[in-house]
Amino acid sequence: ALTMAAVSQLPGVQATSIEHEGWTITGTKHHMMVSRCHEKPPCQETPDKPACQFCTFEKRLSFPLPEEVYPSNVLTLSHVSGASITISALGALEGIDGNSADVQVAYASEWQEARKNWTTQIDQPTDYDWTYSSNYNGSLNDGFKVEASEERIDYAQLRKPEKILLHQELFLFADDFGDNGQVTVNARIRVMPSSFLLLLRQFVRVDRVFVRVRDTRFYHKFGSNHVIREQLWLEAPTDELEKQFDGGDRRARAALYDPSQIHLLVPRLHQKLFVNERLQLPASA
Repeated sequence: ALTMAAVSQLPGVQATSIEHEGWTITGTKHHMMVSRCHEKPPCQETPDKPACQFCTFEKRLSFPLPEEVYPSNVLTLSHVSGASITISALGALEGIDGNSADVQVAYASEWQEARKNWTTQIDQPTDYDWTYSSNYNGSLNDGFKVEASEERIDYAQLRKPEKILLHQELFLFADDFGDNGQVTVNARIRVMPSSFLLLLRQFVRVDRVFVRVRDTRFYHKFGSNHVIREQLWLEAPTDELEKQFDGGDRRARAALYDPSQIHLLVPRLHQKLFVNERLQLPASA
């Protein structure tokens, strides 16, 4: 298994860590995973020697890997009570339904119509979601009690100027569907003296078909006994978005192709899911 301890011992891994108000927050970064196992025959995990990262992913997943995977980019938030949150590429990929073709079925006619004059066609496997749309909202250990909540993230507090104790962005995986779109998954964390905010974001664009954004935010006010987790899914057909941009905001149109500018696009998307949860820390915390 790819534990934080195992990742941090890999040669060349860059680790950043901070301890604040009972939390230890650690992020590790490393290069993109190789596209195949270099062992002959392919390596096998044993008590004395773990399998390579590629073989670990291949064993855990039932579908082809995206073009870019960053297995050592891992973010962990550990509380003194033992409760912890982990964000990783493997977790994000395990959140994909490896046996679902729902997206293909729903958009099959639009996909074929949009590409009827194209000379290159994207491969369309029928046994997995080739858009890599993930249900992942972070990995929690059993230190948390998860319950529905009406308490929202305190954005007014977050807008107040504060010293940034830690800011980090980690890329988890990406693919371009054979130059027919884009999927990116990344995580960004900001730690201030009063709180932390973690954003896990997936951006999916299938050219001339749809745009999809899936956000999960974790917010904790230091000194409180819980973390707020907000999950928001947004989506819209690209032809609908293009009509809105006719003669309009060029920057918003450019956001269709630039995930770093997605905030300009979000107000134009339709909400598909919103879940608000309270992650309760152990009573002794």
